[in-house]
Amino acid sequence: MTEALGRIDGRMRQAGFLASRTTVDAIVLPEAEQVDLRVTVEAGPQSILRNVVVEGADAKKPLVARAIALTPGAPVDPRAVGETRRQLYDSGVYRGVEINLQPVAAAPSSTDPAAAPTQLVDAHIRLLERPRGQARLARGNG
Repeated sequence: MTEALGRIDGRMRQAGFLASRTTVDAIVLPEAEQVDLRVTVEAGPQSILRNVVVEGADAKKPLVARAIALTPGAPVDPRAVGETRRQLYDSGVYRGVEINLQPVAAAPSSTDPAAAPTQLVDAHIRLLERPRGQARLARGNG
């Protein structure tokens, strides 16, 4: 059950529902000698990436541009945020990589009453370059 709930939460977040909550209620049916489980998912608003802002480097430099796995107009996927952070840090050029998602404004409401509300967000990437001549040491297994 725990694994199933984790998969639900993971899929919701990958779809941009960063504030989703999943709860389980147990309903005991003594006469049937069983317990029914009711899973409830509260999606919350879907976070849609509006813009990516890079500080501390030129976002158009190939090293930076290739590392950014975030797509404006798409739902915010925490895996893409993590991948962007990892690729920038692993380049060895930056001693620090901070990525903050900042809400901008609610997106226009859909005419479909079943559609989830959306929240536009900007991804602010702050890069701290290593001092010239300083190399990052690879971690060993010893």
